[in-house]
Amino acid sequence: ISPFLLFTAIAASAFFFSHFVTRLSLARRTRAVLLIATLALALWEQANFGALHDTSAAAVDIVTDLKPLVDNLERRLPRAASVYQLPYQPYPATPFVHGMIPNDHLQAYVLSDHLRWSWPALSGAAIFLNRKLAKMPPAEFTESLAVIGFPAVWVNRTAYADRGAEVINGLKQVG
Repeated sequence: ISPFLLFTAIAASAFFFSHFVTRLSLARRTRAVLLIATLALALWEQANFGALHDTSAAAVDIVTDLKPLVDNLERRLPRAASVYQLPYQPYPATPFVHGMIPNDHLQAYVLSDHLRWSWPALSGAAIFLNRKLAKMPPAEFTESLAVIGFPAVWVNRTAYADRGAEVINGLKQVG
């Protein structure tokens, strides 16, 4: 919705600026100075652009770390295979969980070319299924995933205090 709000704000600003300048019958040079001053004020008011650079640098680090893992998974799994993502996260109200930020599950999806990912679950049936799976012990969980058609599990280790060790060990014990 942000682009629509931005467009509306820009259009309203342009309309009021044009209306104001026309009513005052200002000279062309004065209108140009007012327009430049308004644009300068708008740029000055903007958020810290350094933060955007820092965010971009962090995104590059994430891609550098995750892309080889996603590529490896894509080589090992058949085209359009489904990957179940842990922990289950509701959508759209995705909470912070330990070190996992909302929408973290989206990172693997974005880097993938042909895999299908479990997050976000949008239908009532998918949400019900995910909640049910989240309560299962590892043996029942993996058996259910196999029956449903998930040949792989993606564990976001930052969501767990033990870095996912308990979950991963439980999955490994099942095989």
